[in-house]
Amino acid sequence: MKIDANVVIRHIADDHPDHAPKAHRLFDAIGDGRVAVTVEDVTLAETVWTLSSDYRMGREDITDALLELQPQNVLNPSKAEAQLALVLFSDHNLDFAGALLAARALSRADNEIASFDRDCDRVPGIVRREPG
Repeated sequence: MKIDANVVIRHIADDHPDHAPKAHRLFDAIGDGRVAVTVEDVTLAETVWTLSSDYRMGREDITDALLELQPQNVLNPSKAEAQLALVLFSDHNLDFAGALLAARALSRADNEIASFDRDCDRVPGIVRREPG
C-alpha cells in the first residue's frame, strides 16, 4: 500500500485529535510487520516541505523523524537514495528536491548535474554544470 504525506505528517506532528491516533496505529502495524507500505519520493518531498514550511520544524528534526521511520517496514523504491537525500538536506542545507537529485547522482555514479542553482556545489562529489 502507498502512504500519503498527510498520514506521515499526522504521525510525526501528532497534532490532530482524530487523524494522529489513526496514523500512530498504522505506523504501529508497520513496525510490527502486519502492514507494509511504500513511501514514494514525492511523498517524502511533500512531507519535508510541509514540516519545514507549515510546522516550522528544523532540518535536523525533520531528518531525524523521517530516518526513524525508515527501518520499519516502510518501503521506498530507492530507500538508500532517500536516506542519503535526507542527510544531504540536513547537513548541506539543500532543499529536499535538490538533495534527492544529488543523492541519485551520487548513488548512480552520474555525478554531474546541470543547474543554475549553486547549492549543489556544497555536496562533495557533485559536479555542477551551468548550462550555456
